[in-house]
Amino acid sequence: MGDWKGFISAVLQDQRIDDVAVVGHSNNRCVWASRPGGLLAAISPQEVDLLTGPDRHTFLQTGLCLAGRRCCVIRDGLDGRSVCIGRTPRALLVLMGRRGVHGGMLNKKMHKLIRGLCLQGI
Repeated sequence: MGDWKGFISAVLQDQRIDDVAVVGHSNNRCVWASRPGGLLAAISPQEVDLLTGPDRHTFLQTGLCLAGRRCCVIRDGLDGRSVCIGRTPRALLVLMGRRGVHGGMLNKKMHKLIRGLCLQGI
């Protein structure tokens, strides 16, 4: 996708979404695009490895960090906000809802966005 800035802007038009990041997970494990000044812009390659790696036991037992902030796997994520992560063959899409937005809404939005990215070959 040539215009990640346009994609990020379109996602942020939804007032229930506070932050978004597109992160490579195969050869290029870095943030490809994110909300300018957003927390998710700081997602590290080590965090991507944990999310995409085969060791689910450690992931579920100790939780995970996104952009250096600890998240809960079962409860709402960062600072009482829901976080949803989707995966395409080449990238992860991370959405963070505004405070009070239910994770189910983010999940529904994520499925729609991931379907669109997959259709574009991302």
